[in-house]
Amino acid sequence: IDSMNLMLKEVLKNEQSEPLFFYIHYDCREEPKTSEKVEEGINLISEYYDLDESIVILCSDHGYPDPSREISFMDRRKYGHDLVMTDDNVMIPLYISYPGCIPNAHSNMVSSTQIMPTILELADIKFEASAVTLIPSLLLV
Repeated sequence: IDSMNLMLKEVLKNEQSEPLFFYIHYDCREEPKTSEKVEEGINLISEYYDLDESIVILCSDHGYPDPSREISFMDRRKYGHDLVMTDDNVMIPLYISYPGCIPNAHSNMVSSTQIMPTILELADIKFEASAVTLIPSLLLV
């Protein structure tokens, strides 16, 4: 995780033309300080760009079994995250912020396949009409 923030810092130090798109993948398995490292990355970006004028999306490809379930480290390694199908493993966090966004929290079920059409809609870029965005869900208060 530290290497991702070091690379991010190097990219940010070099002048970038706008608009700009970052995709940052933190491999955070077994990392107890994941939240702090992601926050550090966001803070790095905010040193160079106004986050209030940016589209920011945080999500995960999958969760990780809650330690209170007492699934051993060896069983997690043996079966992998694909076979441990508990809510805490398949329900992922999703955070979206964009210019004019009204802070909101909801528990609507969405799909990660809706993220790219949402980015395109927010950036006013035309895309296939059959793609479903999250914008209607985001506007629910």
